[in-house]
Amino acid sequence: MPVVQKIMREGIPYSYEDYFPPPVDKYFRFTSVPFGEYFITTGADITSIKKAEVALRESEERFKMIASNTPDHLLVQDRELRYLLS
Repeated sequence: MPVVQKIMREGIPYSYEDYFPPPVDKYFRFTSVPFGEYFITTGADITSIKKAEVALRESEERFKMIASNTPDHLLVQDRELRYLLS
């Protein structure tokens, strides 16, 4: 109820994200907009965005670990064997 009171008191849209554990196992972003004496709430499934954020953080951590444990130089090549960084 505090969210509802905030929306009605301030009269401005309010957005928040929430996780629904299994069996749903999804993240949603909800936006509530005041509409006179009522309010309208919409929801969007943002599970793929959240999973991509986690994957990016994990990838960054792996790269940092590799880079911090490399003696002097780190050479990275793409699939065509072109150097990407040195």
